[in-house]
Amino acid sequence: MAEIDTESALVVDDKQRLELKVGDHFRAAVLPSREGGKFEIKFRDIKLAVYGLGEYAFVSTADGEGIVFKESQTVVMVFAAKEQLQGGLAKTLKAASSKAAKWRKGELTFKPSE
Repeated sequence: MAEIDTESALVVDDKQRLELKVGDHFRAAVLPSREGGKFEIKFRDIKLAVYGLGEYAFVSTADGEGIVFKESQTVVMVFAAKEQLQGGLAKTLKAASSKAAKWRKGELTFKPSE
């Protein structure tokens, strides 16, 4: 979990591909591929590549909006809060991610967006 202030750290790359960086910690890019493109997310040591449909879900709470990305038995959520969260960050993010991903008996159940 990390909080990143986009007003002070945001960099938009203007190369031919679409890329967004927030400081040195977060990068999201749409990369060309033979299959018609892939979405790559990097956060510190976590790297996730999303191919095609069904591997992500949009979530919405009173505190903000998020996208939950799935790869195998792992999920990563990018969440944009409407304003800075003062307390209970883990509780807020868990409530948002549980709208799309739930673990029962060690197995991930994921409800993708259509």
